[in-house]
Amino acid sequence: MNTKNPMPRIVSLLLAALIQIVSAQVVVAEIHFADMVWAIQLGGTERMMVFALSDPGLPPAARAMRAQILHGMGVRARAGTITRHSLRAVPVLTWDSNINGGYGNSEFIYAGLPFAIGKEYQAVSGVLIGGGADGALRMALGGGTGLTLLANADAAWAPEHDMSKLSVGVSACAHHMFSHARWGYGCLDGTWRRIDLGDSRRHGARLGLNHIFFSGVGIHELTVELQHDWHDASIPYRQDVASLSLTSALAGGRALLAGAGIGSGVEQANVMRERLWIGMGIMLAGRPASVTLGAQRNRGGEFLGQALEKHIRSASLSYRVRDDIGLSIYGAKTDSNIAFHDDSQIGLNIDWRFRVR
Repeated sequence: MNTKNPMPRIVSLLLAALIQIVSAQVVVAEIHFADMVWAIQLGGTERMMVFALSDPGLPPAARAMRAQILHGMGVRARAGTITRHSLRAVPVLTWDSNINGGYGNSEFIYAGLPFAIGKEYQAVSGVLIGGGADGALRMALGGGTGLTLLANADAAWAPEHDMSKLSVGVSACAHHMFSHARWGYGCLDGTWRRIDLGDSRRHGARLGLNHIFFSGVGIHELTVELQHDWHDASIPYRQDVASLSLTSALAGGRALLAGAGIGSGVEQANVMRERLWIGMGIMLAGRPASVTLGAQRNRGGEFLGQALEKHIRSASLSYRVRDDIGLSIYGAKTDSNIAFHDDSQIGLNIDWRFRVR
């Protein structure tokens, strides 16, 4: 097996691309505003839209739209004002290649002898059906700062195997506008998941800075983030993660996302140490579509006394069929220095949402 690590070269290429974009000559006049709006809607953020609507050459209607967005974010409203709220029902219909969180292989070799694992610990695949809900609330804190609260919960059942999956997620983020081009944020979030082979919990804190700028090819948002997570699973541990990402709304109505992350080492746990991702969003037959590719290397922990390392490659495709219906497919392949941990996973999801209020 070829275990040569391509990460340092890829990271260098990504950073070089980021520097080239940042240092590009500012040519706002070459950017078609309508294309930028489409591109921002495909993969951008409200911060990018605020920045785009702040160009001096735009009509007064753009200022009114910018004011409306800032009010909705809680940045330009009286402290304590609830500026947005929503609640949606979420039917669950997915196909999952690993419903129970089991191993992808049924046996391993130790000292030249084959050993089989129990059937209950092997991954099973099938259809999951169920439902859930997600909600959001935004409130002004005053002084150019807004608060966003998010919550979601899903419960699904696999009738073929009589297995269930439960998940809950919550987050609270405060975001502050220093200027139309510079923002900062701080978040607290947590997730809980229960599957057939046990449950896991994670809660974390994040701090980040956003810088938005024009270039000759579009509008870009550069984000730097530091994160600290507490994981409570089979082996409880803490980890720090630093990431750098660039979101671009490009001329021609396309969106591009690229980023890199580095995680701290953890004793006795196999965790993400390096991660890269890149994605593209386009309009296809008048509907949003996207593709994302990722590469990740995990290190740490042991298996039968041997240090464990994993290389994970992933890809996902999504398409919004209607405003309330989306389709997505996900695939991942894991190559390990220990054959028992080699794995392949695939998932198909129908995202069908109903607005309650």
